[in-house]
Amino acid sequence: MKIAGMNPRQGSEPMELIEVDSRRRITLPKAAQHSVYLVTTSPDGTVTLTPAVVRTALEDALRNQPGYIEELERDAADPSGDIRFADWRNPNPT
Repeated sequence: MKIAGMNPRQGSEPMELIEVDSRRRITLPKAAQHSVYLVTTSPDGTVTLTPAVVRTALEDALRNQPGYIEELERDAADPSGDIRFADWRNPNPT
Protein backbone atom coordinates (compact mmCIF):
# COMPACT_ATOMS: atom_id res chain seq x y z
CA MET A 1 0.00 0.00 0.00
CA LYS A 2 1.37 3.41 -0.95
CA ILE A 3 1.05 6.12 1.66
CA ALA A 4 1.19 9.87 1.28
CA GLY A 5 4.15 11.72 2.64
CA MET A 6 7.80 12.28 2.03
CA ASN A 7 10.48 9.71 2.56
CA PRO A 8 13.26 11.64 4.33
CA ARG A 9 15.89 9.29 2.93
CA GLN A 10 14.73 9.43 -0.70
CA GLY A 11 13.31 12.91 -1.16
CA SER A 12 9.77 13.16 -2.48
CA GLU A 13 9.35 9.53 -3.56
CA PRO A 14 6.27 7.91 -1.99
CA MET A 15 6.80 5.44 0.80
CA GLU A 16 5.26 2.00 0.89
CA LEU A 17 3.76 0.56 4.05
CA ILE A 18 4.86 -3.03 4.71
CA GLU A 19 3.52 -5.13 7.56
CA VAL A 20 5.31 -8.04 9.18
CA ASP A 21 3.48 -11.36 9.41
CA SER A 22 3.12 -13.48 12.55
CA ARG A 23 6.64 -14.86 12.02
CA ARG A 24 8.14 -11.34 11.67
CA ARG A 25 8.65 -11.71 7.89
CA ILE A 26 7.96 -9.16 5.18
CA THR A 27 7.37 -9.37 1.45
CA LEU A 28 9.56 -6.97 -0.48
CA PRO A 29 7.89 -4.78 -3.10
CA LYS A 30 8.57 -5.40 -6.79
CA ALA A 31 10.94 -2.41 -6.73
CA ALA A 32 13.41 -4.61 -4.81
CA GLN A 33 15.37 -5.90 -7.80
CA HIS A 34 18.07 -7.92 -6.04
CA SER A 35 17.93 -11.34 -4.42
CA VAL A 36 20.63 -10.96 -1.73
CA TYR A 37 20.83 -8.13 0.79
CA LEU A 38 22.89 -7.12 3.81
CA VAL A 39 20.63 -6.08 6.69
CA THR A 40 21.50 -3.40 9.22
CA THR A 41 19.31 -2.19 12.05
CA SER A 42 19.76 1.25 13.58
CA PRO A 43 19.21 1.93 17.28
CA ASP A 44 15.89 3.62 16.40
CA GLY A 45 14.65 0.40 14.73
CA THR A 46 15.22 1.50 11.13
CA VAL A 47 15.98 -1.54 8.99
CA THR A 48 18.18 -0.94 5.94
CA LEU A 49 18.59 -3.48 3.14
CA THR A 50 21.69 -3.02 0.98
CA PRO A 51 22.07 -5.11 -2.21
CA ALA A 52 24.96 -7.55 -1.83
CA VAL A 53 26.99 -9.97 -3.91
CA VAL A 54 28.38 -13.20 -2.50
CA ARG A 55 31.80 -14.34 -3.73
CA THR A 56 33.61 -17.56 -3.07
CA ALA A 57 36.82 -17.70 -1.05
CA LEU A 58 38.61 -18.75 -4.26
CA GLU A 59 37.42 -15.63 -6.09
CA ASP A 60 38.56 -13.45 -3.19
CA ALA A 61 41.99 -15.14 -3.21
CA LEU A 62 42.29 -14.59 -6.98
CA ARG A 63 41.20 -10.95 -6.73
CA ASN A 64 43.89 -10.37 -4.10
CA GLN A 65 46.67 -11.53 -6.45
CA PRO A 66 48.52 -8.53 -7.93
CA GLY A 67 47.64 -8.02 -11.59
CA TYR A 68 44.69 -10.44 -11.62
CA ILE A 69 42.00 -7.82 -12.29
CA GLU A 70 44.13 -6.13 -14.95
CA GLU A 71 44.64 -9.48 -16.67
CA LEU A 72 40.90 -10.16 -16.64
CA GLU A 73 40.22 -6.73 -18.13
CA ARG A 74 42.89 -7.26 -20.79
CA ASP A 75 41.46 -10.69 -21.70
CA ALA A 76 37.92 -9.29 -21.84
CA ALA A 77 39.05 -6.47 -24.14
CA ASP A 78 40.73 -8.92 -26.55
CA PRO A 79 39.33 -12.46 -26.30
CA SER A 80 41.25 -13.62 -29.41
CA GLY A 81 43.83 -15.33 -27.17
CA ASP A 82 41.25 -17.27 -25.21
CA ILE A 83 41.78 -20.89 -24.22
CA ARG A 84 39.08 -23.47 -24.82
CA PHE A 85 38.64 -26.61 -22.78
CA ALA A 86 36.44 -29.53 -23.75
CA ASP A 87 35.68 -30.10 -20.07
CA TRP A 88 35.83 -27.06 -17.74
CA ARG A 89 35.75 -29.31 -14.67
CA ASN A 90 38.92 -31.06 -15.81
CA PRO A 91 40.94 -28.63 -17.96
CA ASN A 92 44.16 -30.70 -17.80
CA PRO A 93 43.16 -34.30 -18.49
CA THR A 94 46.00 -36.80 -18.25
